[in-house]
Parts: sequence; C-alpha cells; structure tokens
Amino acid sequence: MIDFFQITGSSSFAVRAALEEGAIPYTTHNVHPRQRDLPGFAEANPLKQVPAIRDGESTVYETGAILLYLTERFPAADLGPQPGVPGRGDLLRWIVYLANTVHSIHYPVLWPGFLAADETGHAAVQAKGRERFDQVGEFLESQLTGQEWCLGDRFSVADIYLYMLKGWEAYGAGH
Repeated sequence: MIDFFQITGSSSFAVRAALEEGAIPYTTHNVHPRQRDLPGFAEANPLKQVPAIRDGESTVYETGAILLYLTERFPAADLGPQPGVPGRGDLLRWIVYLANTVHSIHYPVLWPGFLAADETGHAAVQAKGRERFDQVGEFLESQLTGQEWCLGDRFSVADIYLYMLKGWEAYGAGH
C-alpha cells in the first residue's frame, strides 16, 4: 500500500488523481502546511515538501517523478506507456516539460514576493510572469490542437498533471 503525503490544494492533487484513476491502494497522510512534523514525512521527503510517497522501502517525491513512478510501478493501472513501448518518449517529454517549465511559471504571478522582496517590484514580476504564461500557452496550443490528450488518443498521467496546472490559473495566474 502506498503512503501518500499531501496538502489539499497543492500539487498533491495530480498524484491523488493518478492514484484514484489507476485504482492504486493508498493511505493519505495530511500534512499541515505550517507544521510539517507528521510522523514518517521527513523519511518520505527530507525536504518536507508535498507530494511524497512511500512504497515499502521506496520513497519518491516531486510531482513528475511520482507520476512516472506510479506509471511504471503499476502497469495494469494503464497510466501511460511503459518503457520500450511506443509513446513512452512522449510521456517522458510531457512530464518533464510540465515539471520544469509549466509548473514553475505560476510562482512569479501567484507569489511575486518569492522573487522581489520589495512590494514595489511585484507588479513588474507579475507582468513578466504573465508574458511567460502567454508563451507557454501558445506552445501548448500548437502541440495539443487537434488532439484529445497530450499523447494524442491516449490518456496518461501527463493529462492529469496538465489539468492540475491549468486549474491553478483560476487562482490569479490567468488573465
């Protein structure tokens, strides 16, 4: 059984959705955002960030890594192409792109204080962040127009991750 460490409203959503979609048994451990001393949490992720999972002796953290781990660990869940199967490279590309690029574009817009301590700089940080949103949005449109899913006609954890990230725009990143 997977031990799943999560905070509601965080990027834990994508992992929970994958666990549910794949009918993978798990136990939820709710981490308080300001009190991260939950038993076992530091062992699952020494950085004490969510999401994190423990699967027996294995621990995995970082949203993209967990999604890929679940895809490989539970092939019957059909969360994406397995290694050596056509489409696997596309899955890897999408997950890494979402983790490295799309996930991070939210911070300047939603939390400009992470990049500019002086509040007078927040508007400029947010404006630059919105420009980046537009660039990423154009790329996503170019890649997904005419497709049902990130991998074409096949649903995968990449779609779950993208759904979560697009949903974050409702919190102020979109315009």
